[in-house]
Amino acid sequence: MRVVALVLLSVVAHPVGAAGEGSDWVEDSHVYATVANFSDASIIAEGDAALAPLGFQRESTGTTYPGGQVPGIFAFYKSGDLAAAMISQGSRAGCIVFSTTNYDEHAAGLTKSAAAAIEARFKKSFGDALKLFSDGNCSHAL
Repeated sequence: MRVVALVLLSVVAHPVGAAGEGSDWVEDSHVYATVANFSDASIIAEGDAALAPLGFQRESTGTTYPGGQVPGIFAFYKSGDLAAAMISQGSRAGCIVFSTTNYDEHAAGLTKSAAAAIEARFKKSFGDALKLFSDGNCSHAL
């Protein structure tokens, strides 16, 4: 019996610096969860299906990240030049994190939409096998 963790919904959107001051703007979201008895491949496939309608395309799978090896990454996605998402291993065994970062202020809300799409798709596909958490250790259930 295999236990694989996936993603929670703790969405944080915040500008870095005030608009118009030449500061970089960024928004990010994180989803933490566990998914019992499903393979990494099925989790990645559901991630693909959730993110594709938002314009995200998978760039890599496994423990590779474009340009190098990074242990613990299951899948890396890009949407244009300024937004990226990743499914990776959490800080404890069985916990996986879905992260999205957007640097395009004109696409504000993209990370919140991605997190909501992941959560909805995973609830529908994995049902009771999905447990959502409020932290990267997958220790505080929602």
